[in-house]
Amino acid sequence: MKQTWLYKVFSHPILQLISFSIIMIGGEIFASPYLWYVRYGSADGQAFGITGVVAMITTLISIVVKRFRVQLWGLILMWVSLIVFFCQSHNKAGLFEFPITEVTLSLFIAVSVCVVLKHVTWKNY
Repeated sequence: MKQTWLYKVFSHPILQLISFSIIMIGGEIFASPYLWYVRYGSADGQAFGITGVVAMITTLISIVVKRFRVQLWGLILMWVSLIVFFCQSHNKAGLFEFPITEVTLSLFIAVSVCVVLKHVTWKNY
């Protein structure tokens, strides 16, 4: 499968970091980016916050060492951080109150799919 420039852009670690950081999470008063929750969650010792910081550091390391496995581990840790956050959230109904949440989460899903597809080798039998 020939990889287009779109796959290369959407699977870049910087776009992976940005799409993870800007996922908008609905709150009681306003929506804020997931990076905001990770920052305060890691300061409080929350599992999702610490996992999110480790995921971002791992993805940044993948830029330096240029290894796909490191970027994939960063992506896996990002998903673990999101799943832990959504599972422990007290106000689950309010998380998806704003449509921007679905849009930014869809962007992160698209980037995740492109990261995986970029490095999957397809065999035609």
